[in-house]
Amino acid sequence: MIKPAFSLTKSFWPASLSSRILLVAILFLAALFSFRPITDSDIGFHLHGGKWIFEHHRFPDKDSYTYTVNTHDYVDLHWLFQIFVYGVYLMAGFNGLTILQTLVHAGLFALIWYWLSQEKIPTVAAISGLFLILQITEVRFNYRPEIITWLCLIFLFTELNRYISGSANRLWTLPLTMMVWVNVQGLFVLGLFVMGSYFLSESFRKRSVDRVLLKYVLLSCGAVLINPYFIRGALFPIELSTRLQSDNIFKHSISEFISPWSSVAMHNPSMYQPAVLWSYYGLSIILAVILIIRFRKIRLHEWAIASAFFYLSYLQFRNIPVFSFYAVWLGLKVVNDWNIFKSAIWMKAQAAISITLGAVMLLTGLRIASNAYYISDQRSTRFGLGLDRHYHADGASEFLIEHGITGRILNNLSAGNWLGWKLNQPVFIDGRLEVMKEQFFSEYQRSFQQVGLNSLIQKYKPEVIVFDYPSAMSWHEQLRSLPEWRLVYWDERSVVYLHSAQRGDIGSIRLTEVVQSMNLDTIVSEEEIIGFFLEDEESRWMSWMNGFWSKQEFPIDLLHMGIFAHASNQFNAAERLYFEFAKKAGQSGWPIYYNLGVIYYRQKKWNHALSCFERFLKHNPDDRKTQNLVMEIRKNSKKK
Repeated sequence: MIKPAFSLTKSFWPASLSSRILLVAILFLAALFSFRPITDSDIGFHLHGGKWIFEHHRFPDKDSYTYTVNTHDYVDLHWLFQIFVYGVYLMAGFNGLTILQTLVHAGLFALIWYWLSQEKIPTVAAISGLFLILQITEVRFNYRPEIITWLCLIFLFTELNRYISGSANRLWTLPLTMMVWVNVQGLFVLGLFVMGSYFLSESFRKRSVDRVLLKYVLLSCGAVLINPYFIRGALFPIELSTRLQSDNIFKHSISEFISPWSSVAMHNPSMYQPAVLWSYYGLSIILAVILIIRFRKIRLHEWAIASAFFYLSYLQFRNIPVFSFYAVWLGLKVVNDWNIFKSAIWMKAQAAISITLGAVMLLTGLRIASNAYYISDQRSTRFGLGLDRHYHADGASEFLIEHGITGRILNNLSAGNWLGWKLNQPVFIDGRLEVMKEQFFSEYQRSFQQVGLNSLIQKYKPEVIVFDYPSAMSWHEQLRSLPEWRLVYWDERSVVYLHSAQRGDIGSIRLTEVVQSMNLDTIVSEEEIIGFFLEDEESRWMSWMNGFWSKQEFPIDLLHMGIFAHASNQFNAAERLYFEFAKKAGQSGWPIYYNLGVIYYRQKKWNHALSCFERFLKHNPDDRKTQNLVMEIRKNSKKK
């Protein structure tokens, strides 16, 4: 018998008040995680794309965003996402984009909840699963079309599960979903794989071809041709699949393409959060154990999808969310079918689990709002609205516009996303890797080695060099040996260099003068240094507790600028910036002690250097490099 159509009251909301409170809490927590200023540099070329389509009233087919690869084809399958994002930006600015992301991610978790509720999984177990998914996936809450892939994927699962369970046949929505998906992101191929897996599984189970499902699978295959590039667009995932190959340069150079099981991910906690990795490892192992124990109860499509999604997550860090969605759903479904949730032990533990889960979500929400959740991992993410200028070449763009500088630009990848959008002129490179191609990207990568930048300069004859120095400090080091280039702009993210033959009316800047313009004295007095070292550090316990009620700071702008001044051998400026950073960051700013120690070491201020290194070792006692420096200083002190 066909069940009635979806009813929000009966099918979505749990029956009990306590369960509804838990559901609202997890959706609110998902919204809190999404409420963050924009740091992702990809927003630049997405806004650029939306603006270009609006202005030209057509879809791009050749690259016009760069002057270096403008003969390359550009298959812009993000176009629907881009014009939507650009439209929201025109109406509500960057604040509107933050609010939009918050609503979309909350809606995503509402849809996952509905997907779980189809299997009649107890509320406490389902909310626990949602919390685990949220913990793993929030690192990927970016302003990218990836979110549409997640929504489309979960929607396909809900409709396919309703069909095979006999509760409803709304398969007509599948081709419509694919038609939207193909015009948003190249990962639409996952939808075709999922539908094909269900078709084969159902046909195997019924011992005959499922003609109804086959019809909609074929219609969905046809739907992916409905894109501005027709067959080229439908086959675009084949080109994207090259990034999965072990010898692909993008896989080794782009952090999100690294395998989460690699030593690179395991030993780089500032980029690959340990909590995310260990939750993912644990989920993978638990699901494997469950599937082995209940081997005969797992359907063919479930084996196929779980295996394929795990393989994708194994290959690339960015694919962890896709696996976690399905792994949690399948794990809870199998355990539920196993009747474990009906056991006496589970019944007795439900109340305690519910209270604990509610408390953990509340405390997590408090730490998100105070930024302590992110700062504890030294992440760039913050709680709030709008655009985070600390992560975009916005100041550099405004400087170029204000001074009417329009010459040919040489830029690094992340800066190119924003420069192309803001300046509306061709740049050297941006983040559209599928357009840049491997050969050109290899040439770009070589510029970070020894005199590689000079080779680019000789070949492309730029008049202006702009780059985000936190990710391209090698360029700054090379430019210091090229006297024909002068530094004319510096902020917390980017620098601008002009060639000596260009704009003689714009003089070089002095880093100390920039620091003084920030109302900071570049001379740190001996009394201030001594007072700083005599001051007791806040305990880790108190620092952690303060994260529940006090706004936490990690002034990344001061840190970035201090590192740049340090690399420029401007020790006075660097020292002041480091000191200001340490004062504001508190306990979370402990890595700066090493940087300060190096400054004093190079200036032969041994006592100050020793104090800094010893403080650093309190937080990182196994750092061999610092241990050796301490031993060297103490040995020299004994000789004297």
